[in-house]
Amino acid sequence: MDCADQTQLGLDKCPNASFQSADHALNDAYRETLRRLEGDEHKRRLLAAAETAWITLRDTECKFAVSSTENGSIYPTEYSLCLEDETQNERLAGLPAL
Repeated sequence: MDCADQTQLGLDKCPNASFQSADHALNDAYRETLRRLEGDEHKRRLLAAAETAWITLRDTECKFAVSSTENGSIYPTEYSLCLEDETQNERLAGLPAL
C-alpha cells in the first residue's frame, strides 16, 4: 500500500492495512491450528474459547493503551498500530507453536 498520503485519512489507512494483513495471517494460523487439532473436539473448543478471549483482551488493551488520544484525530492510527503490534508480535508469534 502506498503510504505517501500524509493527510490524516492517509495516515489512518496504512496502519489499518497493516493490521488487516496481520489479522488475516492470524486467521490463517488459527485455521491451520484447528486443522491440526482435527479429531480432538475438546482442544478445538478450548482453542476457540482462548482465541475469543485473546481478541477481547487485545482490543481492550489497545483501547486502554491509546485512551489518552481517544478524542483526537490520531486515535485511529494509534489504535490500528496497537492492534497490529499485539496481533503480529503477541498472538501470531505464539499460535503456530500450539
